[in-house]
Amino acid sequence: MTKALLIISTIKRFMIERGILTDDKRSKLKKINALILNRIDCQLIVDKSHVLGGLKMKYRPYKFTDFSSSNFSGLFRFRSPADLQRLHDGFGLPDNVIVHGYKTTGEEILMVSLVRLSYPHSSFFLIHTFL
Repeated sequence: MTKALLIISTIKRFMIERGILTDDKRSKLKKINALILNRIDCQLIVDKSHVLGGLKMKYRPYKFTDFSSSNFSGLFRFRSPADLQRLHDGFGLPDNVIVHGYKTTGEEILMVSLVRLSYPHSSFFLIHTFL
């Protein structure tokens, strides 16, 4: 697509140099440019179901209390949900956050960050832990 844009600009320059660029040809080149840019925009839009491998997004965000005490310290390296709540309040994280079109909470962002910092888990592990 980017090569097509470069070719269009080369054609336009060539036509200007030769003096054969009319208003009709200029409008046609603009339409072609707009079509190519539209196609590029469509390719850049991320389909959430494709990224998550067909998994459906949940609508209820996780809370600190959703994890059992047996795996809590192993995941987050903190003893209790109360410790995470104090950390959340200390950082001043917002209640609702929108990141790249996804709605989540400050609690979830903190939990995912702590899991990633506690051990170098892959994003595949995080998806299956938090979905």
